[in-house]
Amino acid sequence: FRSRLPSEAEWEYAARAGTSTKYSWGDGIGKNNANCDGCGSQWDKKATAPVGQFKKNGYGLHDMHGNVWEWVQDCWHGDYKGAPG
Repeated sequence: FRSRLPSEAEWEYAARAGTSTKYSWGDGIGKNNANCDGCGSQWDKKATAPVGQFKKNGYGLHDMHGNVWEWVQDCWHGDYKGAPG
């Protein structure tokens, strides 16, 4: 069994779930969509939220924004030239 961190592009694709907005639910942070400073969840600036506390995105993935750092194998690329495949 081998595993690896996703590339930044792969993570972005999964997080946006086919949308063109800043977040999978729209461009505004809204309320109780994620765990972050000012996101309106009960865990904001206190602790990590248990898995599955926020609604899933269009790909069925929960908790893609906030809560913990998104670890990826590379940095953000504006045009993805030279980015991992």
